[in-house]
Amino acid sequence: AQDKEMQSIPVQYRQINLGEVVIEKGQRVTPEHIDKFMALGLRHPRVDYVTVLCIGLLVASVVLLAMMYLARYHGLIYQSTKLLLLLSIIVIVTVLGLKLGGTMLGIKLSGVQFGYFAMIWISTAGMLTAILLNPQVAVLVVALLSTTSGLAMNHELRWAVAALVSSLVAIYAVSDIRHRSDLTRAALAVSIANLAMVWMIGRISGDAMGDLLMGSGWAVVGGLGSIGLFWLGTAALEKPFGITTHIRLLELSDTNNPILKRLLMEAPGTYSHSVFVGNLAAGAAEVIGADALLVRVASYYHDVGKMRRPHFFVENQHVENAHDRLNPSLSALVIRSHTKDGLELAKEYR
Repeated sequence: AQDKEMQSIPVQYRQINLGEVVIEKGQRVTPEHIDKFMALGLRHPRVDYVTVLCIGLLVASVVLLAMMYLARYHGLIYQSTKLLLLLSIIVIVTVLGLKLGGTMLGIKLSGVQFGYFAMIWISTAGMLTAILLNPQVAVLVVALLSTTSGLAMNHELRWAVAALVSSLVAIYAVSDIRHRSDLTRAALAVSIANLAMVWMIGRISGDAMGDLLMGSGWAVVGGLGSIGLFWLGTAALEKPFGITTHIRLLELSDTNNPILKRLLMEAPGTYSHSVFVGNLAAGAAEVIGADALLVRVASYYHDVGKMRRPHFFVENQHVENAHDRLNPSLSALVIRSHTKDGLELAKEYR
């Protein structure tokens, strides 16, 4: 009954401005003053060196554990300074977003809302790590971030569990993107996972119906928000670090790309040939478990160099064969040069 009454009391916010006098000398201390002291960290103004030491050891242990895991099971990542830097950026931005995001947006987050905010950022970190580095590494990252965030939120392990489950679903949803519709399905999957966590953990904790309904709204917004952050993060990080993700491959597969439109206009036979090769290669890749999207896109672009001299290739010839006027060595040189020309065009069109 006491818990029910406490939950019925609306949360009240007070703002302490810079330079404001918190309490006058000789003034009687009231509960409102104590709340301000707590918020400003004035109840225990001295540094607790034991706590600081324990926090430092905890963080060092987490980093060491991650490095040992990478060294043993993911040597390519461990030996690449560039990939380690990428992983560090993802984790640091996640922690900063978790710590400062609400403040920068001017949002006053309660403890519960902060928990939902943590779910958004940790899910985003998991998806970025999965798509840019490795899904197994992503699982380790979200596990460590979830547990440490649970400790940071006054040992609220319910948020650690919710963030972990939500992040695992998010990693699974984006690890095998093949079509643009997969992003929509990923957002739906993360939102459903968030909703499930809100209701299951909420019922276990005895949350009021109003809190569950508010949490449901946060769950849907969190699912959409994490996918949006994931999309932005991928776009910002993949090119600087030289990583071609499935999202980038989907963009390259769009036949409205300037180089493919030019190929269609200048060498229509080669364009048809490339699309046909793409269908064959994708079908073969699916049978053997290879990356069908990668080979399809590679097929689309593999002959763009033929645009330099389209009529020297049989699929673009209608009546006359241009090689009838050339000696064999020159014909061979022209045919071989389309690979070099294609590389130059690829660089030109970035």
